[in-house]
Amino acid sequence: MFPLNPTNSFCAGAGTNGYSCFSGTSAAAPHVSGVAALLLSKHNTAQGYNNNLAPEDVEYLIRTFATDVGASGYDNFNGMGRLNAGASLAKIDDPEYRIYHSGVYNSRSQSTTQTNQTISLVEPYLNLSAGPYVSDLVEVTDVYNVSFPTGTQVLDGWSLNSRVRGITSSTGFDAENPFASFSSAITNNAGTVTMKTYARHITADFSGHILDVWIPSQASFLKTAFSLHLYKPTVVGVNENSTSHFEVYPNPANSDVNIVMDFPGKQDIIIDILDVQGKLVLKSSYENQSKGIISLPLINLSSGLYMIRVSTDTEQFSSKLLKE
Repeated sequence: MFPLNPTNSFCAGAGTNGYSCFSGTSAAAPHVSGVAALLLSKHNTAQGYNNNLAPEDVEYLIRTFATDVGASGYDNFNGMGRLNAGASLAKIDDPEYRIYHSGVYNSRSQSTTQTNQTISLVEPYLNLSAGPYVSDLVEVTDVYNVSFPTGTQVLDGWSLNSRVRGITSSTGFDAENPFASFSSAITNNAGTVTMKTYARHITADFSGHILDVWIPSQASFLKTAFSLHLYKPTVVGVNENSTSHFEVYPNPANSDVNIVMDFPGKQDIIIDILDVQGKLVLKSSYENQSKGIISLPLINLSSGLYMIRVSTDTEQFSSKLLKE
């Protein structure tokens, strides 16, 4: 399927009469919706991630990791390429990949960049009728300091316009369509993200009536938000040069399971238990661990097969667990 190209056809069974074919967004939408649902059901707080995916995150993952076909890159016939559910899902595999959402900015500045500029409202807004007005343009700049664990790579970033309160600087802006620009200066695992958005201060109409209307709101109430695509390589399993030791007992287990560990030096560890469908059912974090036994309660888990995953700063271990 080529979900971004409505000229490609989709053929489906038509009862006992063979197949019928049709094309357009009606053919593409079910496939894209299905992949969107898979992404949303994987990267969310119930699965141990720090946040749920935003609409812009889903769009980024689907478009960026589509399989390129036809002319290199985007083209009018094939769009961004062929929908690739597996590739999109792989790019949010925990713990290697995550989508990070911004918090509170570290600094904010604002300035009036244009005064007495003529704009035209295509549609009514609040108590303003459609038509020409005189306005000032106010720019708001938010700077965020970001820092992630050593070894983390920031692969990409984008604005979360669905969470933005602000508009473009264009005189042809859409008051109902929030927008903020995204730029970053990140080296390795730390740096800054700069977000810019705008507000229009309507000061008069063309009949000379003085007005005091802000679109979408006064500058102090504007809001910006962004996402970053993070990648942190992990070592899966125990390599032949590793001096770490990891053991699970009893196995099968009933009410509790013990994790025996012996790591070189103190490390922060995360212990995850996942069911056979990959769903996170238990997550525990421990700081400054080196050698000892951690006991995990299993009383709330149903009988069945699980995977125990232990992640340190540099290694990852896994073992099957049978809950009786």
